This record gives sequence, C-alpha cells and structure tokens, in this order.
Amino acid sequence: MYLRLIPVLVVIFIEVKGLEEIYNDEFVVVSTSRPFSLQELAQQLHKHEKRLEKLEDTPKHTKSLPKNCKEVQERGNKLSGIYRIKPEQSPEAFMVVCDMETRGGGWTYFLNRHDGSQDFYLKWPQYKNGFGNLAGEFWLGLDHLHYLTGHEVNELLIQLVDFNMTKAHAHYSFFSVASENEGYALKVLSGYSGDAGDSFSYNGGAMFSTQDTDHDQDSGNCATFHGGAWWYKSCMHVHLTGKYLNGTVPASKKYKGMYWDTFRGPLYSLKKVRMMVKPRDDTSLPFLLH
Repeated sequence: MYLRLIPVLVVIFIEVKGLEEIYNDEFVVVSTSRPFSLQELAQQLHKHEKRLEKLEDTPKHTKSLPKNCKEVQERGNKLSGIYRIKPEQSPEAFMVVCDMETRGGGWTYFLNRHDGSQDFYLKWPQYKNGFGNLAGEFWLGLDHLHYLTGHEVNELLIQLVDFNMTKAHAHYSFFSVASENEGYALKVLSGYSGDAGDSFSYNGGAMFSTQDTDHDQDSGNCATFHGGAWWYKSCMHVHLTGKYLNGTVPASKKYKGMYWDTFRGPLYSLKKVRMMVKPRDDTSLPFLLH
C-alpha cells in the first residue's frame, strides 16, 4: 500500500471498536495539549500502528472492524475523519477518509484533490494500490475501490469546485467497479442527478488505463496523451486525474487538465475534486428487472 500518513498537529481517529479489552474508548486518538515535535508525534503513531497490527492478526478482532464508512457511522461515529475499515471480501484492513456530514454522511473518499501537491500521472501499480496522503491529496487504490463496491452496488458522489469557488456535483445512484482481472471496469454506472451535467456516463463499462497499461478503445494511449489515468474509452469527457493547471488553459492544454466537460469544460482545470462512495440502502437494480 503506497498511501502514507504524515504526522501533523491534528487529531486522528482510528476505528478500533470491538477492541475494548485493549482500549477503553472506541478510538485511538493521537492528539496533544502541548507542543510536540514531529518526531514525538511520529513515535506515537508508530506505537499505535504496531498495537493495531498485532490485533489485526487475531481473526475475531479483524472481523469486528466496520466494512465501510457507512457502517462506521451506523456504529455511532458522527465525526468525519480517518478510520480503519475492512470490507467483507478484502484480505486486509486499511485506512480511509470518512465524510459523516455530506448528504447524510457515511461516504468513503477514494479521490481527493485540492492543491496540485500530488502527481497523478503514475503507473498501474500505484493506481492499483493507492498513493498520496490521506491528510491531503490521494487516490485510495483500485483494489480497495473494488472491495468497497464490487460485491454490493454503491452510490457515487462527485464534488467539483472551480477557482471562483463555484461548486457543482454529480450523483450516480448505481456504481460498481470490477476486479483487476476485468481491468477494474466500471461495470455499473447509472442514475445520474446533480447540477454538474452528466459527463461521466459515457465511460460506463470502460476498463481502467494508465500510461503503462492501455485498456482504452482509442488507436493511441489516452493516458499518455492526456497525462493521467482513467476509465477511458476513446477517450473521455471527464478527467479528474488530469494535470493540475490552475483554471483557464490555452488550446494546447485542452483535455489535459483536471476537467469535467459540462462544468467549465476541457479548457478549464478545476481547483478541487472529490469522489466518494457508500452502499445503497436499496441494492436492487431497476433497469435489470424488466
């Protein structure tokens, strides 16, 4: 796993509910009421990580972890933050950012961009396993995304912000990502609503591509040409892993920024984007029942 947690002077919540014989509270809380050096905070984090790793080796403790952020919320946790989860089919637990406020809460972030500090023009292993900093910009990882969405249909919420701080969103009622053997294809993408415009449905069914693994339907390599990685067809109308180009771009940079076609278009690179998922309350697929 390539994701890293950088020690900072903030409170970090790590879900350990079900481990009350070791910790008296539901969370391990790394915080401070006096100035700590980064080295001291790193030592605290390392100590708690080691204790959690030992507990993970015990099957009953691993099973006690929530499967996703919605389940974290259902256990009574109301604060947005970083939690430890283990989807039912996942071979390992991992850390995620949970949003407990937006549209009822229970959302798991899998993409977060807001300042251009993280390079997103990376290769297949990085997109498979995840990269970045959970306290900043990151991609959670296609493996984790599959374990979150591949065995039950989720909702997908995408939030977009331009440099004038104008906001837009796209919500898809049905979303599921296939396994690596299937190229992490968008096997379910349907039920658009929102004010950003439906630019993403075009990519439904597409497999994921990177600069070194080309699954697109174009004669060239969309990832290489556009400088990112995505569920390309030939090629896309949305590119949220594109380059961070700070607003309006020249014609030579068209389609190369972080853009959404029906919100500001391909000649504009957005300021902030987030992609998040949560399980549907109703997992039936109406369009399959006719």
